[in-house]
Amino acid sequence: MPDSLYGFLMIRVFLQNTQVRRTVQMVDAMLENFGRTVRFPDGTILPALWQPEAILAASESALRKLRIGYRARTVWRLSKQFAAHPEIEGRLLAVENQSELRRELGGLYGVGPATAGYASFEWFKNLDDLVHLSPWESKILGQLLFERPASPGEVITEARSRWAPYTMLALHAVFENVFWKRAEGVEPKWLDDLIRL
Repeated sequence: MPDSLYGFLMIRVFLQNTQVRRTVQMVDAMLENFGRTVRFPDGTILPALWQPEAILAASESALRKLRIGYRARTVWRLSKQFAAHPEIEGRLLAVENQSELRRELGGLYGVGPATAGYASFEWFKNLDDLVHLSPWESKILGQLLFERPASPGEVITEARSRWAPYTMLALHAVFENVFWKRAEGVEPKWLDDLIRL
């Protein structure tokens, strides 16, 4: 979602604490009820993410009926912040200090340390901003880096020693590589149990 911080954060909300299959179900329900469509010149029609105002036209209870769980509150409140302050993206783009940016991102409803880290790297292009890893990331990276489970701190230390000042860029490449290979049927098979699509 390179063109919308709001969209990027919405995607992160639906990736939190669930299996990929469940994320797909929830996002499909949201797109069906609040999404838009985009028609390309060749006639291809694709779904497009909803706007904050579309969410605010509904209620939090209406969102809950879509079976998105606790995310209903996060989606509604984050949408309210972006609708009330459309300058959020521009204001955050002007923040140059990574720690300050993380603090500002943490001020958005539902944005915790993992999401702030993803946004810092993927949306704000801070290539070395690795201060937090989730348990599932540590599980995968521990197997890839050490061939055993590893704590988040252990993985962060190893990643920094190998790849600084491009730590996040390198980790992104490692993840993309292993997931693409697995999608093509190449090892490691243990990844299937963690993805569950």
